[in-house]
Amino acid sequence: MLWQNNGAIMNTIKLTKPELMVAGLVGNMRSISSLGNLVQNKHSPTDSQWQIDVDGAAAEMAFAKWLDVYYEPSVNTFKAPDVGVMQVRSTKHEHGKLIIRANDKKDEIVVLVINRMPTYTMAGWIRTNEAKQDKYLYDPNGKGAPAWMVPQINLNKMEDLNVKTLSTDSARPNHPVGEENG
Repeated sequence: MLWQNNGAIMNTIKLTKPELMVAGLVGNMRSISSLGNLVQNKHSPTDSQWQIDVDGAAAEMAFAKWLDVYYEPSVNTFKAPDVGVMQVRSTKHEHGKLIIRANDKKDEIVVLVINRMPTYTMAGWIRTNEAKQDKYLYDPNGKGAPAWMVPQINLNKMEDLNVKTLSTDSARPNHPVGEENG
């Protein structure tokens, strides 16, 4: 069930305080887990890795809530899908772009969520192979981490995401929160 109002799909979700606390804990666990792994934030000139991890977990939770599916929090699963078979990316910028990186899997669905805690808006989605076009390639921070940055106007509408045809079986291996990957 997608969130609807008089038959129209609603693209905005509000997380409750308890949901935000869980997202905060998951994000904190991700940051702490990566300590000492020489993980360098090449993607944001202003946000700490801590903030990026918390924002990412909250966006994943909001998207799962929008889909009306259970949010399965994870740590150290990296390129495994975030919700069902889909990746979730977030931005705090109202007109922010969806970022696709070179190591993203081919033909994976990536959803952009706009973070206005506690309110989250599902901005749109795209398949990675559709996003990897030269016109979107950009190195926004000059840190040697070029990425494809797709404007929201070029994303598919959320109502065009046919979630009924996507497998929602767990697409990642069983992975309890906090368990370390070797």
